[in-house]
Amino acid sequence: MLGLETAKFKNGDQLSIENIGCENYTLVFRFETEKFSGQVSRTKYWYQAAFQLIEQAKKGIADDSGLVRNGIKALSFYIRKNKKPEFDEEIEFGGKEIRSVVTISKPIKRRGNTVEIEITFGIGPL
Repeated sequence: MLGLETAKFKNGDQLSIENIGCENYTLVFRFETEKFSGQVSRTKYWYQAAFQLIEQAKKGIADDSGLVRNGIKALSFYIRKNKKPEFDEEIEFGGKEIRSVVTISKPIKRRGNTVEIEITFGIGPL
């Protein structure tokens, strides 16, 4: 199953949310923004940028399972703990029987000053 929602903001930014699931459940938040800029190699900067974006977005997310809320907490701890985080690293949180992870993908420069930042939350197999 796949669901896709897109929101466009007054400042021109855009957020797309992919909801993928069956045995594994995944939420992909893809932000397109001009709010942040910098060299892609500055991983700590981009992790902090991603954290700020998802923190703002969480207010409008129905999160009955706590996947996003708990993933944000794990992401915050990971950022504080690591001087040079790595993109696409699976940051584990949650229970031992059912695995929960959050990842930040390498930002992609788009048209003009726009950057795409992707944050993925996953749980499973269920």
